[in-house]
Amino acid sequence: MGRLADYTYYDMHVVIERALEVIEKEFENDKN
Repeated sequence: MGRLADYTYYDMHVVIERALEVIEKEFENDKN
């Protein structure tokens, strides 16, 4: 259970990081 929770937390961390990267790129495109 603990290990599964760690994997889920890690996955969310990666998903959030990817989302932030996409949002940053979108803002950059809007500026140009």
